[in-house]
Amino acid sequence: RAMRLHATPKWADDKKMKAIYEKARRLGMHVDHILPLNSDFICGLHVHGNLQLLTPSQNISKGNKITAEAMCVY
Repeated sequence: RAMRLHATPKWADDKKMKAIYEKARRLGMHVDHILPLNSDFICGLHVHGNLQLLTPSQNISKGNKITAEAMCVY
């Protein structure tokens, strides 16, 4: 939680992020940071554009890694 607070810029859209977390809760999914907030190679931000919904098993298998698809986008 503290890491997320430090990775949230002042311009982040809190309403959009709250909507993503509410949708995840409604669907029984996890909210994942596409670019991890803290990794050996890259650090993402806690903003709505860096969030995605994953099933619990997808999120657990992804861990604190970045996918090849994310590297192509960013």
